[in-house]
Amino acid sequence: MAGWNGAYCRPKPLSGQATSALLGVNYHLNHLAGLECAKFLIVHTVMQLNRLFISGSDSAAFLQRQLTADLDSFADGEQRLTAWCNIQGRVLCLFWLTKTATQWVLDIPTDNYSQLMPRFKMFVLRDDVQISEPQNHSASIDASGKLTDTTDDTTDDTTDDTADDTASQAHLVKNGIPYLESEACETYLPQMLNLDLLQGLSFAKGCYPGQEIVARTHFRGKLKQRMLRLESSAAAGDSLYAADDSKAGTVILSADGQCLAVVRLEKLADGLKDSDGKAAQILELPYAIPELAGE
Repeated sequence: MAGWNGAYCRPKPLSGQATSALLGVNYHLNHLAGLECAKFLIVHTVMQLNRLFISGSDSAAFLQRQLTADLDSFADGEQRLTAWCNIQGRVLCLFWLTKTATQWVLDIPTDNYSQLMPRFKMFVLRDDVQISEPQNHSASIDASGKLTDTTDDTTDDTTDDTADDTASQAHLVKNGIPYLESEACETYLPQMLNLDLLQGLSFAKGCYPGQEIVARTHFRGKLKQRMLRLESSAAAGDSLYAADDSKAGTVILSADGQCLAVVRLEKLADGLKDSDGKAAQILELPYAIPELAGE
């Protein structure tokens, strides 16, 4: 995952139930002491992005027809992680979406930009929508999940890129923020990546690519996979297994001896393990997984 840098601190055990919503300025964490929360969340992480500006009188309607988040519920200045899906409801690209008074801003991880463009422009048709040329820039992700632009002096030639990548990926893992490598795109429904728990997916809004499949899975209660945080050194793309050696899931992001993996829920009863047979223990996320909480 090229172009990342940052620093992180190790977590302490969480007490109570944490509930979060990645809303840029709003990241709600209940029943966590302030000190514990600060030590659980990454203080500062920097990533490289491609930024697009979407403007025009039809821009909101256009994006509402394309993305999983409900744009009608955005306040000015609000920011959320959201997704663009294919017609089968599988996530093509994840990115941050921000509403301003005059336009919408898309911040797309550089590794995922090619998944979005140029196909995204094909759907504009006759709408009054202008999509800017991409701007390369860096942004920090603070402990609230908010992206804030940084200057070019956030990195220098002496930076250890490997260490920076590990720290940045560890930030996402520990906070349950999904990230897809190119090979994992078009594989998962957005709720499998917990976007519904991060307020990046609405089941009440109108049509967007893949909406029928996404909504049917939700309303029929047939979601069989969720993204979980695990204590495991398995790498992105590696398979995880159940006690009976059947495949149980796939790792999408890994760092610092932990990972995010999309796992089949029915395989959890007897534990998970990696390809070497090492146990993969479930770790707490800063938001509740309803299927694990019996909701």
